[in-house]
Amino acid sequence: MTDPLWPRAPRLADERQALEAARRLADAARPGAAERDWSRAAPQAERRLWAQSGLAGLSVPTAQGGADLPLSVLAEVFVLLGAADPALATLLRGHYALVAELRAAGAHAAATRQLALAADGVLLAGAEESAELTQPPPVHRLVGRLRAEPGALLADRLRVPARDGQGRPLHAWIAHGAAGLRVDDAAALFGLRAAPAGQLVLDQVAVAETDLYPAPELASAARVARLLDAAIDVGLALAATEDAAGFVRERARPWMDAGVARAADDPLLVHDFGQLRIALHAAQALLHEAAQAETEVADAAVDAAAAQAARTALQAGEKLLELAGSSATRAAHRFDRHWRNARVHQLRAAPAHALERLGRRLLGPAPAISFGAGR
Repeated sequence: MTDPLWPRAPRLADERQALEAARRLADAARPGAAERDWSRAAPQAERRLWAQSGLAGLSVPTAQGGADLPLSVLAEVFVLLGAADPALATLLRGHYALVAELRAAGAHAAATRQLALAADGVLLAGAEESAELTQPPPVHRLVGRLRAEPGALLADRLRVPARDGQGRPLHAWIAHGAAGLRVDDAAALFGLRAAPAGQLVLDQVAVAETDLYPAPELASAARVARLLDAAIDVGLALAATEDAAGFVRERARPWMDAGVARAADDPLLVHDFGQLRIALHAAQALLHEAAQAETEVADAAVDAAAAQAARTALQAGEKLLELAGSSATRAAHRFDRHWRNARVHQLRAAPAHALERLGRRLLGPAPAISFGAGR
């Protein structure tokens, strides 16, 4: 593991405790988020606070020591984290999708063991491509160079897809510090700079038979991942809107032809803030609906939330500078990060495909949904 986690994380008893823990983590992450983004510094301290908060086990079954709280709570947690520090939220997103994937694996001992570790505060992340699995049991070897989720750089445990000698898909779990494993920071992005995508380099990494199991269905994991992408985007939009409103109220100068003493009294600005508020409320309402949706309609609800949230996050990041004026573009404010983060997150979350699936539901069968981080 990258960091021993003792004592074990506390168990969250209910929704109130979970949201209180999320607010404390958001309050701790918010003050340094802009500077971490500027310097590309990973949120190491904030990741440790998360591990110690009990939030890691929020969606883990009670049988494995988790809180087993509903998706609506998880979505609200990610709105809070997305507003405070979207890089931290992005790094944690894969953990909860993998918990959903592990739950789909049923009672397999290897899967339930990972769930128990997650409940204790262990950060899970995964590769998005398959490795080559060599050697017969009881000890196998993994070989390959694989694209990984952003969380892989800070994770304690890594899930690696593979195939056995008969071509059957398997999932293998390895420790971050396993011999023969290297985790590279593979990209220097202009947005979400503190949450870069990683790459796993596997050179004959040993994996025991007890850490292998047949790959489960991924529909539930894909749904959770897309729901959390929507929640992060809602958080991004909230943060950009709040920064824009605060700057206009307190610091922006009115346009010379507006005929008002304060920028906040310019009717054109007020109108645009109203439009932004409507878009934000729509995204929040669709996210709430998606988190509550029954399985048979959940995919369409999540796609609608993801599309609206991504559009609103990008709009809020653009509008911040337009509404706040040229003085808001000073580097010291770091306001450009809102648009940069929304733009990069949109590429990872691929909301255009959500719109396509929504359209296909009207015109024909929807395509299958994959579990990954977009392009």
